[in-house]
Amino acid sequence: MHTISQWLNKILEFVVAALVAVTVLVVLWGVFSRFIVNVPSRWTEELATNLLTWIALLGAAIAFRQHQLLVVYYLYN
Repeated sequence: MHTISQWLNKILEFVVAALVAVTVLVVLWGVFSRFIVNVPSRWTEELATNLLTWIALLGAAIAFRQHQLLVVYYLYN
């Protein structure tokens, strides 16, 4: 059971890292298409927003599994 949990955690970490990489590529494409080609892509902003939402949710699951806390430092101070 312990090894299955570790295996699932590694998969989840890989998925989050892949989502971050895809988000970077999508945002770069949006900037390129808007400022270089002058034909803005309409889907890049929506996709980047959805990807960031999934990154936050899955990242919170990873942090919870590792017994870490999510803190908004502005409110904490």
